[in-house]
Amino acid sequence: VDISDPANPLLVNEWQEGIIQSHNIMVDETGYLYVIGADEGDDTDDLHILDLNNPSNPVKVGGWSLDSSTQSGYLHDVCVYEDILYGCGIYSGTIFAIDILDPYNPETINYWDGVPSAHACWVTDDHGYLFSTSETSSGHIMVWDVSDIYNVNLVSEWMPIGAEWDSSHNVFIRDDYAYISYYKYGLQIIDI
Repeated sequence: VDISDPANPLLVNEWQEGIIQSHNIMVDETGYLYVIGADEGDDTDDLHILDLNNPSNPVKVGGWSLDSSTQSGYLHDVCVYEDILYGCGIYSGTIFAIDILDPYNPETINYWDGVPSAHACWVTDDHGYLFSTSETSSGHIMVWDVSDIYNVNLVSEWMPIGAEWDSSHNVFIRDDYAYISYYKYGLQIIDI
């Protein structure tokens, strides 16, 4: 959609090759679009990577699927920091770290379990920590030390007072603050 005139947006093109629907999309600073949580049509990738060099005509250049029969590779949401894409496996309770330096051939670097209903995540500006949310009863913020991506550790957890039975949803980090959306508790801003 061309939004150069926000009062009169213009549909330029539609892209749906092999995808029936998706949960989310994200564009990184290098001009790639990530299609996340896609229901598979003709395509078997769990993550689709499109080149936006010509934004009105995106081209799929890569895709990622978990190569395992024991774990779901469905990604519900992602965040990108430089050449690492962090993906939340909401059904498997897993966070995946995926190398996207070569968008044509993304590869899993590491993954860790123990994230109940892993819904969304965001990395700090210095790439030292990853904050994850759990979209489930007693869902809360979990803080992971990812400074060594091969040795990830849980270092902290947080939830608002009285939110023991409620769910965190999304988290975004800017400077020294985490902005967390909750269904019942609205927007929470915490000093990190």
